[in-house]
Amino acid sequence: MTNSIPIYSINKTDFINYLETVRETKTIRTNKKIEYYNIPCCFDIEASSFYDNFIVRPENKRALMYAWIFGIGEYVIMGRTWEEFIDLTNTVNETLNLGASGKYDRRIICYVHNLGYDFQFFRPYLEFSRVFALDMREPIQAISEIGIEFRCSYKLSGYSLAKVGEHLTRHNVKKQVGDLDYNQVRTPITPLSAKEVNYIKYDALVLLAYIDEEIEDNGNIAKIPLTKTGKVRTYCRNACLHQSKNHRKYDPKYYRYRKLMNRLTINSVLEYEHLRQTFMGGFTHGNHYHVKELCYNVSSFDEASAYPYVMVSQYFPMSKGEYLNIKSKEEFENNLKNYLSIFTATFYNIDETFIYEHYISVSKCIEKENITADNGRLVKADKITILLTNIDFEIIRKTYHWERLTIRNFRRYKCGFLPHDFVLAILDLYEKKTTLKGVESQILEYQQSKENVNGCFGMAVTDICREEIVYENYDLENEESWTHTAPDYEKVIEKYNKDKKRFLFYPWGVFVTAHARKIIWNAILELGEDYRYSDTDSVKFVNLEKHIDYFKAYNKRLLNRLKKVMQIQNIDFNKCVPKTIKNVIKLIGAFEYEGTYQKFKYLGAKRYLYLENDKLVLTVSGINKSNAVPYLLDKHKIRYTIDKDKNVHVIDLDKIDLIFDEFDEGLTIPKGFTGKQIHTYIDYETKGVVRDYLGVNYEYHELSGVHMEEAEYNLSLSNEFLRYLLGVATRL
Repeated sequence: MTNSIPIYSINKTDFINYLETVRETKTIRTNKKIEYYNIPCCFDIEASSFYDNFIVRPENKRALMYAWIFGIGEYVIMGRTWEEFIDLTNTVNETLNLGASGKYDRRIICYVHNLGYDFQFFRPYLEFSRVFALDMREPIQAISEIGIEFRCSYKLSGYSLAKVGEHLTRHNVKKQVGDLDYNQVRTPITPLSAKEVNYIKYDALVLLAYIDEEIEDNGNIAKIPLTKTGKVRTYCRNACLHQSKNHRKYDPKYYRYRKLMNRLTINSVLEYEHLRQTFMGGFTHGNHYHVKELCYNVSSFDEASAYPYVMVSQYFPMSKGEYLNIKSKEEFENNLKNYLSIFTATFYNIDETFIYEHYISVSKCIEKENITADNGRLVKADKITILLTNIDFEIIRKTYHWERLTIRNFRRYKCGFLPHDFVLAILDLYEKKTTLKGVESQILEYQQSKENVNGCFGMAVTDICREEIVYENYDLENEESWTHTAPDYEKVIEKYNKDKKRFLFYPWGVFVTAHARKIIWNAILELGEDYRYSDTDSVKFVNLEKHIDYFKAYNKRLLNRLKKVMQIQNIDFNKCVPKTIKNVIKLIGAFEYEGTYQKFKYLGAKRYLYLENDKLVLTVSGINKSNAVPYLLDKHKIRYTIDKDKNVHVIDLDKIDLIFDEFDEGLTIPKGFTGKQIHTYIDYETKGVVRDYLGVNYEYHELSGVHMEEAEYNLSLSNEFLRYLLGVATRL
């Protein structure tokens, strides 16, 4: 693919000539009677956001498309109006003979990076036979009546377009950065400089190059999954169900695995609802005694691939759930000891026994009376009801006491290791991720292995009974195009149980995070008053020398367990201890020392700031640290440097406490430095006159759109949490 592809305005003769060469290429036919052109294709728009009559009110928000670009193969074409877009789509449809004809429905797949945004603009101009969305306004596939099937390349890659360009391995195409000022209002008649046109062109070139590589990597365009998770799902499914690449149904491996899946089914809608309510994510929280406090010499330990380790080494449900009516404490304890279980627990007069952290999430309580909370975590209550796994109950028993407990909805599962082929697939991905890191010639395979090993857990907890997101074609009289309907739970679960391609069991995912929380909480209990903060697979604490032996002993136990499990599973143990390019052994699941921070301050989950080796790092969910940290340093006239990896190194260390002092309740990061954007969807027709940045008026008319503007960030703690902290301070 060349970097010198010319940009064309609508030139039908040239364009049709090129499309006729495309029409002669071989198409890919699927078993769903769809015929695809096996060629990369993409679409992208540029739009301006503004306020009507320059009056900043919510009802005055407007958005206007001023340029679009369409790429197919090695041809890129640019337009400025929706009329040109309609002409383009009709030309593509007619020249390529798209649509239903004979036995096959002929289509071309057109990728859009962040389809949800562009779709909101172009949806009034096309009719769609099917729109598949993950959520409201989050389409990942939109099949138009004229045979153009739009797909979301962002959901496929998981990266910004700039990152996509950086990760290309067989094409030397990079997204242009900084050549288009989005704060300037442009219209379809605003002249575009050569640099601006080049910026728009390269968005298309990067996307075409990416899809070209995906076609090659997957075999053909029809085999490219819709999402990033779909890649790892396909990889693991093939590893579990098929002995060879031709996927012969008489493969004995397939029948062995199917026999297992036929045993692992969900009995009822109620069981599924209880499993879903029991599921909790990773534990992320901090020691309330030190919140808002500047801490010194805080060490950090991280687990290596925490979720994959749990999946290859721990016990999981390996039978149907069996419902029990628990009649005695002895029966309850016996089942906790010998089975994996989920149940509904009601605690009366529950109170903390471990004062440095709190396990129970208030949001997971389906019933609660007179609670005291530590930033969303339960300290004490007169009564709570919550669904738990036996692993959760084990942690709660170590950290709370109560006067009375009732148990109902008890289900138990026989326990065992995950299937050999699934475990082997996870370890293969972990091994590749480790050994290929830093190997220039294997960048693509390393990236894929890293993404896939992290995705093994995500696919295990995918909601079986998701709400159906329904899109109705644009109607000027009806602004409500998006609706959602509840699924038929019984039918969906029955289909899930009988699915011949299924290789997962939903209860597995529920217990992955439960096992992971137990590992982190055992570390928290060991650290006690020295504990400061945890985040899913890491802990941060003071007095490293006092606790280093715990982590060494843990890693030794982990090593011995893995040896035993691999022996039982008949898997080469060396897959658990691959070496990096620098010959460093990476034991899966081991706690690794990540360093000691000179200074550390946290305000809650995903909100902390630290200085390590004179490098200042800000972590606040939703904030772009590359912009926010320099803003804070510039504000206080503190000198710094930025390296090639965008790390900020502080020079004036004597002034650094000014930043840590400001990192507190009430901190405001202004627009332009947060990286946050407010999206306002406009579902109605807008008309008016807008003046571009050159002072030229334009009479605009849009049927639908998205207004975007930068947002400031205000850091605040809840009043409830502040009152709790005040009470803690009073007790101290």
